[in-house]
Amino acid sequence: GLGHEFLKHIERTEILLILIDSTSENIPKDYKILLSELNNYSKILFGKKKIIGISKIDLIEPKVVEKLKKKLQKSFDEEIIFFSSSSKINISELIDRLWANLNP
Repeated sequence: GLGHEFLKHIERTEILLILIDSTSENIPKDYKILLSELNNYSKILFGKKKIIGISKIDLIEPKVVEKLKKKLQKSFDEEIIFFSSSSKINISELIDRLWANLNP
């Protein structure tokens, strides 16, 4: 579970960045599990704006990343950003998109 102390802490945020590992075998399922936990804890938290961050893209081939982008953009209504913290791929874009959503 996400932990009630953590969930209580993030209730004060304006936007949620939902992080999912790009090497997950089932990203949509992982996302649904996280949403279910958020919903069970707080309808307010569940209703907050969300951006999906697909992390660790440096661990998969660029062709696979492109296929994954196309597949997931059909699966989700939320914004999706693919990035790698260790390789610094799309980190600036991630920060810019979060900032833009906080300051429309």
